[in-house]
Amino acid sequence: MNDHLMHKAGHMLDGDTDEEIVFDIVLSTMYADTIDKWDEFVQEQGLPALLREKKTGVK
Repeated sequence: MNDHLMHKAGHMLDGDTDEEIVFDIVLSTMYADTIDKWDEFVQEQGLPALLREKKTGVK
């Protein structure tokens, strides 16, 4: 299902890069987890964080 939805959105994870492989794993097996769990997994694989720290005080 995730491949179908990614294709409809105009994106394909072909597995050409480590990043694509990691995101395919996340979408295929971690869909029920929180974004925090996704972020932790992605960072463990040496990729940049998905979440950005919220800046306080300045809007």
